Amino acid sequence: NKSKQRNNSSGYIGVSKTKNGKFAAYIMSQGKRYSLGRYGTAKEAAEVRDYHAKELHGEFAKLNS
Repeated sequence: NKSKQRNNSSGYIGVSKTKNGKFAAYIMSQGKRYSLGRYGTAKEAAEVRDYHAKELHGEFAKLNS
């Protein structure tokens, strides 16, 4: 549950671009990284990540919106 890093190329927390051009969503919980799937756009991946962040961290979740 941390903020976006300065060198983030996708522009969203928990979203990275894959080699095939899709965007992977992921979230960290208790020191483990969980993959949330691959999506066509960075915005789609960010929305999925935000949903799971709310589920895991509740009112303390750092969201992309």
